[in-house]
Amino acid sequence: MTNEDKNQPDEDKIPFNEDLLTDTVENMKGEAEDYLHDSQKAEGLYEKATKKAEKQKNNGYLARAWRKLTAFFRLFKSYITDEYTDIPWGSIVSITVAIIYFVTPFDLIPDFIPVIGYLDDAALIFIVASYVKLDLDKFTEWEIAKKSGGSTEDFQTKIVPKLVVIIILVSKKEYEFTPEYIHTVVNPFINSIIEIQHIIDEITGLQPQEVKVLSITRNSPLSVSLDGASQAIRIFQETFVPWRSKHARLLAQLEEEEKRAEIIIKRIQAQRDHVETSKLEEELRRHKIENDKLQLELQKINFEIAVGMLEKIKQNLSDEQKQLYAMRLTVLFEVILSSSLTIRSYETKTK
Repeated sequence: MTNEDKNQPDEDKIPFNEDLLTDTVENMKGEAEDYLHDSQKAEGLYEKATKKAEKQKNNGYLARAWRKLTAFFRLFKSYITDEYTDIPWGSIVSITVAIIYFVTPFDLIPDFIPVIGYLDDAALIFIVASYVKLDLDKFTEWEIAKKSGGSTEDFQTKIVPKLVVIIILVSKKEYEFTPEYIHTVVNPFINSIIEIQHIIDEITGLQPQEVKVLSITRNSPLSVSLDGASQAIRIFQETFVPWRSKHARLLAQLEEEEKRAEIIIKRIQAQRDHVETSKLEEELRRHKIENDKLQLELQKINFEIAVGMLEKIKQNLSDEQKQLYAMRLTVLFEVILSSSLTIRSYETKTK
C-alpha cells in the first residue's frame, strides 16, 4: 500500500447523511432525465464533468471514489452515443444524477474546502454505485469483450451477472423449522422471488437463468443463499420496501380486519344462541365487506408498484406489455405480502 493510499479514508468510513443524499437523488431525477433526452446537452455535461474530474482527482475523498466516478463517465458516454443501452432506466438516471451533482457548483459542502469539500460528492457516488452495482459489472464485462476484439453483438442480452445473493428473512410469527414449514411458507416466498427474476430475464432479453437455492439455515433469522436472483432481490427491495413503509397503515388495517373476522368466526362456532349467532354473522359480513374494500385498494396499489418496478427494468415497454407484466408481478406481490416472512436485508457476493 502506498503512502497516498494510507492517507485516503476507507469508503465504508466516509461520514455522510444517507437520507439527505438519497433525497438528493430523488429530487434531481427530473433534471437527469432532461439530459438523457437531449444528446447535445448530455455531451456538454460529459465534457464538463470529465474536465473537472481530471483537475480534482487527487483531492481527498474524491480520490477514493475515482474508479467508480470514471466508470460512471464511461457508461454515461456509451449510453448517450447509443453504443451501450442495455441498462434499466432507473440506473442510468441515478448515474446521471451523480454526474450532475458532481459538476454542480453549490453542493452540501463547498468544494473549495480542502478534502472535506468533496466529501458529499464521494458519498453520493458510493450510494449510486451500490445501487447500480450489477449494471456496472455488466457494463465492465461488455467493455472487456469489446477491448479484447470479441464480438459484442447481442452481448448485452447474453451476459448474466455471476453473483450469489444472501437474503436474511425474518418471520412475523413463531415457527418450527420443519419440512411442512419449508413447503408451505418458505417455498412460496422464494419461488415468487425466482419468478420475478424470470420476468426480469424475459423483459431484458437475457437467456433464462436457472435460479438455485444453495443453502437455507435453520436458525432465526433464516438465511437463504440464491444463485441467479440478485437482480430480482435488488429491484424488489428498492421498490417494495418504500411501498411497505408508505402504506403501513393500510396493511395494518387489513391485518386488523382479518383478526377481527377470525375472532367472530370462533365466537359463532362456540355460540348456541340463535339470535346471538345471527348478530355475529351480520357483524362478520360487515367486516368482510370492509376487508374486500381494503383488498381492492391494495390490489390497485400493487399494480402501480408493479408498473414502477417495470420502469426500473426497462423504460420503453409498450402499454400492453406493461399491463401483462404488471398483472404477473401483482400476483407474486400478493404471495409475498401475505407471507409471514419478510426480507430484512440482503448482500451479494461474486461466485
